[in-house]
Amino acid sequence: MYVDLDMKMIVKDESSHSHENETESVRNKKLFSNQLKRKCEDELERPSKIINTEIQKNPEQAKLFNGTDINNIYQCLYRSRRSSYPALPKSISEVIELMTNRKITTIENEDFLLDVDSTHNILFYSTISNLKLLC
Repeated sequence: MYVDLDMKMIVKDESSHSHENETESVRNKKLFSNQLKRKCEDELERPSKIINTEIQKNPEQAKLFNGTDINNIYQCLYRSRRSSYPALPKSISEVIELMTNRKITTIENEDFLLDVDSTHNILFYSTISNLKLLC
């Protein structure tokens, strides 16, 4: 889109919208999917349980969906949930680096990761009080 120097008039418009208008059912499916996506990010329930609960609440909405639509919603919910978690480490050196930077404590506020041997790629998990009980 091109406008004049004063930015008051459109001089040339090269945008073309040749797609069809969405039907009411497509809009309802998108709305339903987006609502579930927000719920999935906020709640700890499994996505399948969230979908089933919402379908039971709105049985008339369930008539709009076929098996492929439900499968797409499942995938969408799992994708949105995965995006809120950090990526898994790709190598053992990344695991060692992540664990050395992370402070892991018990309920009694004791360090749980006692030592990291990066040369042999070994992580030592225990607490001082547990080691004293063994001796």
